[in-house]
This record gives sequence, C-alpha cells and structure tokens, in this order.
Amino acid sequence: LEMARIASYLASVPEMEWVFAYQEEITEIYIEGDSDWAGDAVTRRSRGGGFEFLGNHLIDGWTGQHQKVDLSSGEAEYVELCNGGARGLFTKHLFAEMGMQLMLTIATDSSAAIGIGSRLGVGKVRHLAIKFLWLQEAVRSKELRLKKVDGATNRSDMQTKQLEPTRLHELMSKLPIR
Repeated sequence: LEMARIASYLASVPEMEWVFAYQEEITEIYIEGDSDWAGDAVTRRSRGGGFEFLGNHLIDGWTGQHQKVDLSSGEAEYVELCNGGARGLFTKHLFAEMGMQLMLTIATDSSAAIGIGSRLGVGKVRHLAIKFLWLQEAVRSKELRLKKVDGATNRSDMQTKQLEPTRLHELMSKLPIR
C-alpha cells in the first residue's frame, strides 16, 4: 500500500528537483515530526515520520512503524519526538565536531508530546517506557528545544497518513523540492 502511494505520487510528478539554495550562516537544525496513533488496522501500531532541516536545506526524512503499540496519541507523538531528537542530536554533535555550534529545535503538532517532553518524570502518563525520558533531560539542559507547529502546516503529516492528492501536493510544495 505504501509503495503504491509513492509510485502514484511519483507518476503524477514526472520530474523533481531537490533544491539547495544559497543561505546565510546556518544556526539551527530544525526537525518536524508526526505520528498517527494506532494507524495500522491489523497490529494497531503507530507510524511515525519526519523531516530534518539544516537551516532551510532538507537533509533527511524518515518514516516507519513504532516497535510497540502506543497506548495513547500523546505517547505516539512523544515517541516520534524522541526519534526526531535522537536524529537531531546526532547531526548536532557531528557539526560540533567540525566546530559549528547549532541549536536543535524539534517541532510537533502535539501539545501532549510537548507537555511530556517539557516536564520531568512520567507525570500522569503511567505507561510510558523509561527509555524515552532522556528527552526531558535534554530539554532541561537546553541541548534542544521543543516547538509547537500547526497541524495544518506540519509537513511530516505526509509521512504518517494516506492523504488526498491535493493535500499531499500542498505539503510537498512546502519542502525545498520542485
């Protein structure tokens, strides 16, 4: 099904160009992530995905099914926040080795995920795996920051849901791809 969606989209767009336009000094790694809670009708596992930007340049994109069943939409979104955080921290540390200090911002359209990431401990969320609490410490130590992005403009929505062609084209137009 997923490959059929990709093939259908590529057939509708005969030519694509990944644009790396000139930009001033890069100061930020920006990640947008999203998740669909229990989107797989058979396994009830969530699908997550996102995009990683270096300044305005798109440098990575991913999508995949979560390893376990998430028990709430907030948990599914928070797990994807952690996934994006791990990817972004790798990039941040890679550039730090080259002498560039970049800020890492992870954006999501989920207020619940930002709430979980902004506090310490599980709070009222009783089923969150402890292995995901590292993100809270990274936020607290200011190694990364969390940001709310409007669901209507969250480009990573296309990584997690089957969208109507007009919505897919709308989100694709927000990427540095022509």
